[in-house]
Amino acid sequence: MVVGSSEPTSSRLTHAFAAKQSGAPLEHFAFERRDPGPGDVEIRILYCGVCHSDIHQARSEWVAVGKGSEFPMVPGEQEVGNGAAKAPQHHSAPLVRLPSILNLSLLRSSVTHSDAARHSSHEITGRVRRVGAQVAKFKVGDRVGVGCMVDSCQRCTSCHAGEEQYCLNAAVWTYNDRDHDGRQTFGGYATYIVVREEFVLSIPEPLALDTAAPLLCAGITTWSPIVHWNMGAGHRVGVIGLGGLGHMAIKFASARGAHVVLFTRTPSKAEEAKELGASSVVVSTDADAMQAMDCSLDFIIDTAPAIKDMDPYLKTLKVNGVLVLVGIPERNISVCPVKLLDRRRSVSASLIGSIKETQDMLNFCAAKNISCEIERIHIDYINQAWERVLRSDVRYRFVIDILTSVALRSTKASQSRCKVN
Repeated sequence: MVVGSSEPTSSRLTHAFAAKQSGAPLEHFAFERRDPGPGDVEIRILYCGVCHSDIHQARSEWVAVGKGSEFPMVPGEQEVGNGAAKAPQHHSAPLVRLPSILNLSLLRSSVTHSDAARHSSHEITGRVRRVGAQVAKFKVGDRVGVGCMVDSCQRCTSCHAGEEQYCLNAAVWTYNDRDHDGRQTFGGYATYIVVREEFVLSIPEPLALDTAAPLLCAGITTWSPIVHWNMGAGHRVGVIGLGGLGHMAIKFASARGAHVVLFTRTPSKAEEAKELGASSVVVSTDADAMQAMDCSLDFIIDTAPAIKDMDPYLKTLKVNGVLVLVGIPERNISVCPVKLLDRRRSVSASLIGSIKETQDMLNFCAAKNISCEIERIHIDYINQAWERVLRSDVRYRFVIDILTSVALRSTKASQSRCKVN
């Protein structure tokens, strides 16, 4: 039995925007979602954030393996494009090669053929439309969200520890993946989604649904390492990059009482960084300014996916300092071991966050009046928006207004349709 809306339209027919093949512009695509099972929640999507990883995956810009037109994307030590990053020439010590920390959804991506559409995003907010008979936490009309995961095995040690994102049997990602029953997962550039109850998040009433959407990726990706390393009062925290992730890292770290230093290549970003909560700003291309920061920081959160010389940043860490990678480089990065051992510094990485962490973050944001800075768009602007993301021409996250997007309301936009098995 399913409890829910009495709307006359079919709940299974879902309108979306999708890439029909690698590198193709997004266009209208209709398909059928599964009916909610006993433990499922069907959500009417109202808003969906635009993440840079959407572009990477739709354009096959991350490490690709497979054959023919199949492209599962897998992280590791394979080279992308023109090959791995070259070691900086001024090092006299040997270098440690670190593999790209691509989103671990790529570890279990579905085999997708060139004639299959893929549509993206994992920053979804909306309202519950129907619930399965066994659903206890949600009812029709509730304000909810869906992040990067829609399922996991729920049996392994990681899942039992409440860290589903590190599921040892592979979490199921919101798009470009296969569910445990073999169905291809489609993301949030769409009108509806059906998700297992355990992976649905409650959006606290003080938060607006549009500005809350990017919290489910950009927010949790920076919140998780801040909480894991207990960054806060008494700590000096560096943030590399002022974009979708970077601006949230500044907000969270400063809200927890840390002294926040932004590293940026763009001097004009200083004032906006301070408005977001940064205590100071360092222009990373200024060698003297970087040297003045030596041994001054407890932590650095690197949100910038660009390949760069890590040594100047590592030198700013104190003894036992930690640099955490949350940005996603396309190629391997290089680190000089001497810069680590002479202060017992560490380089680590963090993948999104657990469902509990995400709910805790949403509750924190509601209590502290924290949200993402967004530019709201309609779905028919998505291809232009993607180009602007590539130019860093957004402050700081695009959010698609799904409900009022004419291109999704009109079934005449295209007759392309697919039934999800």
